[in-house]
Amino acid sequence: MILNEGGNVFANAEPFDHKDVPEILRVINSALNDTGIQAIPVGSAATPRPGQQSGDMDVIVDEAAVLEYFKAKDAKSGRKALNDFIQQQGLETAQSGINVHVNVPVGQQHHQVDIMVTANAPTVAKFHTHNIPANSPYKGVNKQLVLSILAKQKGYMWSAWQGLFDRTQEGKKGSFVSDDLDTIANVLLGKGTSSKDLGSVEAILGALPPDIAEPLLDRARQDPNWVEKKQTESINLARIQELAGVPQDSPSSSAVNAPPDVLKQIGSNMKKKGMPNLTPVKPPAMPTGQLQSGQRLETNPDGTITYYSGQGMYTYDKAGKPLKYSSPTFAGITQTNDLISGNISVRYNVGPLDITLNFDKAGKSLDSEKIQYDLGIGVVGHDRNKGITATTWQDRGDNVIQSRDMVKDPAAYDRAMAQVNTPTAKRPTTESRFRKELEAMLVVARLR
Repeated sequence: MILNEGGNVFANAEPFDHKDVPEILRVINSALNDTGIQAIPVGSAATPRPGQQSGDMDVIVDEAAVLEYFKAKDAKSGRKALNDFIQQQGLETAQSGINVHVNVPVGQQHHQVDIMVTANAPTVAKFHTHNIPANSPYKGVNKQLVLSILAKQKGYMWSAWQGLFDRTQEGKKGSFVSDDLDTIANVLLGKGTSSKDLGSVEAILGALPPDIAEPLLDRARQDPNWVEKKQTESINLARIQELAGVPQDSPSSSAVNAPPDVLKQIGSNMKKKGMPNLTPVKPPAMPTGQLQSGQRLETNPDGTITYYSGQGMYTYDKAGKPLKYSSPTFAGITQTNDLISGNISVRYNVGPLDITLNFDKAGKSLDSEKIQYDLGIGVVGHDRNKGITATTWQDRGDNVIQSRDMVKDPAAYDRAMAQVNTPTAKRPTTESRFRKELEAMLVVARLR
């Protein structure tokens, strides 16, 4: 079994920036305080990079500690006891398969944490802690697939939850070899290697001779679970071009053939494609009494009350009058209805692209849009509200440009472009794709 990110279980769960990993982890471990159970982050959360986004956080807890504290007879009953205990600490939970899902509040947002109960968690966590280079197209799941195939070719069997085993003639687990990563590296990669050579796809391939590494990567790419980031990012670029009205067969993503008012065209294109549905919402009466499974009422600091269910999120005033509705997120689309004015806000958030458009109850544009595109070294933003427009560049890190309005200060734009063209600039991907995505965003932001 390989660790994969799951889908959203909670209607109000949002992706999180890796800078929030310590706080999310603190909330989980605070709920487990005095139990002797510790949540250990794995996957991307084990090596967080501020500025990077994840849909949910994966953590593991030690099975022995869970069984001991709850006096459970097996892992299944231990997971149920863990779920109920965390719920009693005031956090929303759910179970699916072998996961206990927790809805963790951080500020005004909620983020999903997936807890797995596994034997020998401190050691297993090392198997799911990666050292993936910046700009790598590979994720942790790719590394696990490469390890599994390499182990099979060498006559072994790799378990991402136990370690390395001999492989029997029947293709099953034989005798246990090791769960020490330095030892495993020596067995699979050769003498003189160590755990650092197992930290990523690039490290594994780099430790092998080319005549072994290249066929190994080709074989791994044939696996149905193999996904490279390049594929997703190219889809994002095509989606940006589509929303901006740029022909898909255009040799460039420049604005040569784009409509004069790109932002209005984006709203028009979204509506034509059924995104959003822009339908009025008839809210239910605020629930009273016993709630059903998966439902929750929460009183906000301003006295309003929010009702969460699988249908989305409704907010009521103190008297129970409905104020706002937010839909669950499907394929990056979230619709929020102001139940007083009837206005509808639609957010499209996939990968580095984040667009929010606002309409009245009849579906007419309110001339209010917010567009952001994360280029890795910074975020290009374009905001328009009631005729007031601001186009900004927000640097990430210690670079010189800090949230400048590039319409009022064209020199800021020139400096941003100079920074992009600097060979030492930190780029999220290859130069050619980076430039294409920058050009696509500039089309959307009406700077091209």
